[in-house]
Amino acid sequence: MIVGELEKNYMQINEMAEKLGIEQQEDGMLKEKLALLDAEHNDELDLKDFEYICSIIDDRRALISKYEKNLKTQKTLIAEYNHIDIDEHIIEFFQSLFIVKKKLTDRRIIHYFEWGNKNIHFYDVVNHKQTKYLVDFDKYIPKFCRTVVTDHGRLFCIAGRHQDNMCCNWMLEYIEEKKCLEHRALLNDPRSDFTAIYDGEMDRIYAIGGNDAKNFYTNCEYYDVNEDKW
Repeated sequence: MIVGELEKNYMQINEMAEKLGIEQQEDGMLKEKLALLDAEHNDELDLKDFEYICSIIDDRRALISKYEKNLKTQKTLIAEYNHIDIDEHIIEFFQSLFIVKKKLTDRRIIHYFEWGNKNIHFYDVVNHKQTKYLVDFDKYIPKFCRTVVTDHGRLFCIAGRHQDNMCCNWMLEYIEEKKCLEHRALLNDPRSDFTAIYDGEMDRIYAIGGNDAKNFYTNCEYYDVNEDKW
């Protein structure tokens, strides 16, 4: 409600600003007409000039009345919202926006990346339908990779091992429109058999622990989805 009122007030202020601009132009013409009235010789004035002056006065009266009405509305709104915690309502607004976003992006799809080849499987939980795609990618999907879906519906395949059992530091994103995998920023450390967690509040993906096929890791790193940076 508050956002709607602010938008409405913004539009009213813009409308007033445009009318004030028109008034400034009219003021120049009005001053010329009134100067002729004050002059000793005002033979140049005719009935149209008087009608013009009267119309301007009537328009100004109507505009002043509208301004007064708008000011009363603003005073009422200020009185109504004076006791409201604006920060709390802004938080509620963004929480509602987040819920709507979740409803739009939550497609209830289970995915599975088939290690050692180029197949990705999707299962529609609602419609009980399974789909398999051969993705456009020049390599095989790494073994022991981890996959994560963000709140925005972006699907990532993280690290794992190549066919020769060497760990990799790939960060791949599945592009549904093209049915392909695209490289993103590389991890700092090649790793396999790790835990991947998505933090929706920070929009980050964490890669925790794992190994490099020789040693176990006790460290972790995170991926900033918006910045495309580990």
